[in-house]
Amino acid sequence: MEEIHTSRDGDVLEVIIACANANTPDASSKLMPTVHDDTILHMAIYMGKESIAIGIMETSSQELITKRNKFGNTALHEAAATGCVRVVEKLLDKAPDLLSTPNKNGEMPLYTAAC
Repeated sequence: MEEIHTSRDGDVLEVIIACANANTPDASSKLMPTVHDDTILHMAIYMGKESIAIGIMETSSQELITKRNKFGNTALHEAAATGCVRVVEKLLDKAPDLLSTPNKNGEMPLYTAAC
């Protein structure tokens, strides 16, 4: 698996380029999901790295942007739950249907924002 290395200052551009390079037809062999099937986009959101999450969206396929994890949560569920407002706005620009996509518990992203 290809590792992503960044400088001590957290070079956002370097991370985005590494993610874009991994977003190829054989990306599944380069970036393994977590045990909960989280994507690199889910992980950037969990970590509160809004600039990285937005950069990943700019260089990724619609499939990655709309992918659900093991719990049925989309990146929009996670961004809403963690208060990543800029990411929520970008996700809604890129994939407005996510707003009406429930997770496995039947929860909509707006519900996760309120909890």
